[in-house]
Amino acid sequence: MSGVRRRFRTHRIGGRGQPNIVVISGAVIVNDGRPLETVQANLEDMITRCHDAGVLPIVWGSPPYATYSRWSPAAQRRADAIDAWLRERTDIIFVDLEPLGIGEPPRLRPEYDPAGGDHLHPNARGRNEVGRLIYQAVWQRAVATTAQPAQPQRTPLEEHAHRHWQNLQVELFRAVQTGRPEGIVSIVRLPTDVASTVPGSATTPVFERALRHLSRDDLSRAFDRVFNEIFHDRSTPIGRAFMDWAGGQTRYQAVTRPAVALSETTPAGDRRRIVEAMVAFVNHVAGLTGDANQRLGEDLTILNRQVFSGSTDRIAADGLESAQALATLAVYSWRQRNRTRPAGHWARGIEGITLEQQQAPAQTTPAQPERRQQRRVLRGL
Repeated sequence: MSGVRRRFRTHRIGGRGQPNIVVISGAVIVNDGRPLETVQANLEDMITRCHDAGVLPIVWGSPPYATYSRWSPAAQRRADAIDAWLRERTDIIFVDLEPLGIGEPPRLRPEYDPAGGDHLHPNARGRNEVGRLIYQAVWQRAVATTAQPAQPQRTPLEEHAHRHWQNLQVELFRAVQTGRPEGIVSIVRLPTDVASTVPGSATTPVFERALRHLSRDDLSRAFDRVFNEIFHDRSTPIGRAFMDWAGGQTRYQAVTRPAVALSETTPAGDRRRIVEAMVAFVNHVAGLTGDANQRLGEDLTILNRQVFSGSTDRIAADGLESAQALATLAVYSWRQRNRTRPAGHWARGIEGITLEQQQAPAQTTPAQPERRQQRRVLRGL
């Protein structure tokens, strides 16, 4: 950063032909142990020089870079602290690069991460997105400085959705696709200060109420992709198993037709039948004999009783597009990849989940040390 500061001083700011705008990368990856105060002082110096010369400073924040080779939790915390400091300033235009990322901690979205790249610098499409964000930030500042009525402040729920749900339907789908039920759990568990502001009846789960209040269809669009790309696709192991089972069920035979697909235009009754079929299939597998199927049943019990505070071991196959139903499909997907893992292994680290302790297998037979001891005694005689 000090090198950037030195190079910054060599620019002709305040002289002939000076620019009207200067873009500063405030997103310095603070992973070299440099004190936060030093980074802030360097940025402060560059911002001050801009103001003294009558130049508008635009500062962009930290890029999502969790898959970068030099990333660390400590570096992420420092970068977040710099972003928070910049975001509060009113004397700059701050450009948040959060839309370029996905996940927690944030990493570059696949469409912005070049093949063979360092997972820090985006490809051409990502750079175009950075330019769009800069343009958007400048335009918003221009609008705000004109005689326009003040924009209403975001509610806690709107702010949470703005920060964490930029790519919600994709994250929900990928949680099922990659077998990460804990990813769905982390999404649907809203912070207390956010959940308490969500309107609606307490009989409806707060996540679904939040989506409904914001007029968002992320959950439905995630179910579309789960069915179309996983359960209805015979090229996947899950798809073959589901299609074979559904084809033998009179109620669900129509679901297996090649032309069937879920989309925004699918009639409500058909949607409900398809979602019902997927959940009924998972419940069916959990009731079969075999160690892996038994573990799946225990996984579902943990999900429904501990995560979603249900009163039954299985979610009812009622066709409702709920986060609980989607998590059920994610648990099944995880179990197919981890057939010998202990029940509930996927839930380790989820707050409030209690798992039975697994006994470690014996390392030696009990008779062996006894025989060695006996030989020593005989030699002693």
